[in-house]
Amino acid sequence: MDWFLLGSKLIQIGSLVSFCILITAGRMLLQKDQKKLLTARLRRAVYRDILPLLMTCFCT
Repeated sequence: MDWFLLGSKLIQIGSLVSFCILITAGRMLLQKDQKKLLTARLRRAVYRDILPLLMTCFCT
């Protein structure tokens, strides 16, 4: 396995995850809900947005 390709793939995955976390956190801050709804919505956003991106990163 080429270490350069592995490192670049890890950097790509990390940047995608941090970008998605920033977007979902910004989306949560814009909507003023209760804290309980916020955590449930954040969990759903992680499953909806971040996991498909991770799967596409690992599959390509």
